Amino acid sequence: MVEAHALGPEEAVRIFLEEREYERAMRVVEADRWCPEAVLLEVIDVVREMAPSWAFAQCRARAEAIMDAGRADAYHEAVHWLQKGRDILREAGDLETWQRYLTSLLDKHQRKYKLRPMLEQLKL
Repeated sequence: MVEAHALGPEEAVRIFLEEREYERAMRVVEADRWCPEAVLLEVIDVVREMAPSWAFAQCRARAEAIMDAGRADAYHEAVHWLQKGRDILREAGDLETWQRYLTSLLDKHQRKYKLRPMLEQLKL
């Protein structure tokens, strides 16, 4: 059995995914706030069908970090994360959650004139 603390987070995640220990991989990326995007995306892609709420929450957190910081130069990255989250919820048949969340984002960021049109394009 692999102990995550004995390895770097990237190595631990890869081993956990290979061993189909998905929950352990999820915990590693949650615990590592500096987790590389590629590693997080790999875990999201593997677990998105079995844990859509978790996968969506990860996408949401990455997007919100950018939007809430007002990083206008990175809004396209936030939208990329949101698209991924939207698609996960769509595949899970949970469009109601997506619609509520997008409405809340549009309200919250209504004065960010660069971001708002990008968010509008995420409507279904």
